[in-house]
Amino acid sequence: MHNRPVRRFATPLLAGVTAVVTAGALTSCSVGVEAGTLDPQRLSGENADVGLIKIRNALVVAPADDGDSSELVATIVNDGPEDDALVGVELAGPDGPVEVSLDDTSLELRSETATAIPESSDSPVTIDDIDLEPGTYVSATFSFETAGSATLRLLVLSSAAVYGGEFEE
Repeated sequence: MHNRPVRRFATPLLAGVTAVVTAGALTSCSVGVEAGTLDPQRLSGENADVGLIKIRNALVVAPADDGDSSELVATIVNDGPEDDALVGVELAGPDGPVEVSLDDTSLELRSETATAIPESSDSPVTIDDIDLEPGTYVSATFSFETAGSATLRLLVLSSAAVYGGEFEE
């Protein structure tokens, strides 16, 4: 019988295992529940669930020019089998609560449908009586006809950042 040194076969095996472990560490790859690729993508807006109503990517867009109104931007998804309605939005201003102006007295939320706010550039949901600085946060309470209400802390962005255009320095 011929004896072979174990080192001769162990060295390539050890080098291969080391290469695999090093590649994983250098590329920051991980597996399992805590893997970074499993984290939901975070947008600028806030999210909340009120029963079967889902508020997604809600934020406030401050005007570029003084005197213009700020706008509320969000997507509201009604996953329920029945229609509902957004009946009011109230912001916590420095001098007390401020009602957000809806185009009508309420915004219809059809069953199993997503509704974008603003629905078009001609019908924004406006905020008139509060001065909002981009980069700050404001507390907003969304009230629904059936589902109830939810309070979110919304980021205020500049209209230049959201809709394009030049930034003021």
